[in-house]
Amino acid sequence: MTVTIEGLKETLDQVVQELTFAAHIDDVYWQVNAIIQANPEINKPNAFLDWLVFSYVDSITVRLRRLADKGKKTISLWRLLENMKNIKPEVATKTNIKAKQQELTHALVRVETYANSLIAHRAKRPQIAELTYEEVRKALGSAFKVFNWCAQLLTNSIWLTAVPTITENWLAIFKVPWLKDRALPTYIHLDTLLKENRQEEREEVKMANDELGKRKKERSIEFIPIRNKFRHKDGSEWLVRWDGWGVADSSDGNLPMRPGNGRPKYKAHIFFRKVETDHPAGKEEIYDICIPAQEAENGNLEKMGEEKLQGYLEEAKKKNER
Repeated sequence: MTVTIEGLKETLDQVVQELTFAAHIDDVYWQVNAIIQANPEINKPNAFLDWLVFSYVDSITVRLRRLADKGKKTISLWRLLENMKNIKPEVATKTNIKAKQQELTHALVRVETYANSLIAHRAKRPQIAELTYEEVRKALGSAFKVFNWCAQLLTNSIWLTAVPTITENWLAIFKVPWLKDRALPTYIHLDTLLKENRQEEREEVKMANDELGKRKKERSIEFIPIRNKFRHKDGSEWLVRWDGWGVADSSDGNLPMRPGNGRPKYKAHIFFRKVETDHPAGKEEIYDICIPAQEAENGNLEKMGEEKLQGYLEEAKKKNER
C-alpha cells in the first residue's frame, strides 16, 4: 500500500482526536476532584467516588495504550510514525523517526503494561507495580509532544494544547441538589433485566421443544442410510440420524453467546437407534441428544468420527436415565 502525505494527514487527524479526548477526560476528572477535595462534606470514602476513580483510570489508560499500538491494521501514533518512514520524499530521516518511536514507547510502556495486565485483559499474576496519577499524566504529555513533532512535519503547524475548551457552563450541575426528594429514583436493576431475559428464553425454549415434540409424534423416525452406522466399544451396532436443528437453552455453557443478544442458541439434533434383529416390538433402544451446532459438521457423520459419536451416545443414554 502506497503511503501518501494526504493519508498521513488523515491519520494525524484521527490520532489527535484520540489524544484530545484523553486530555478532556483528564481535565474534567481533575476539575471534579478539586471540587471534592475542597468540600469536606463530600470528601469522604464513598462508592460514587470509587466509581469515579475506576472510570478515570480505565478510560485514560486504555486510550493511552491505543496510541502505542503497533498492529498493522490499527490507527495509532506509533503506527503513524512507522508509516512516515515510507513517504517519498522523506519528511524526516528513518533514524529520527525511530528515535521518536522509542521516545513514545518509553513514555507509555508502564501505562501500556498496566492496561494490558489489569484493564484490557486480566493477567493471572500481574507483575507490575501500581501506576501513579503523575505517571499517567506525564505519559499523556509525552505522547502529545511526539504528536506535535509529527504535526510540524506533516502540516507545518503545532497544537498549543491538547486540552479542549469546554464552552458550556458544565459546572452548573454541581450547584443544584442531585436528589431533590432524598430518594433514589426508580431504575432497572441488572438482576431485573436478567430475570426478564431468562423468562423470554424459557418461553422460546418451551415453544421450540413443543414444536419438536409435535414433529416426533407426527412422523416416525426414519434412518436414511448415509454412513449412519457405527460400532460401540461394547460390540453393539447403532444407526445414527442427524435431524436438523433444534433450539437449546442459552444457559448451556458449551455454546458461545451470539453477539448482540442473549436469545436461545441453535443445536443439532441427533438420534441413535440400536441395531437388533430379534428385539420384541416396542422394545428397541432409541436415544436422542442435542449437540452444539458448531460440532455437528452440517450433518456429515463421517466427518464427526466414531469416537465423538460414541461420546454423544453415552451422553444421550445418561440423559434418558435422568
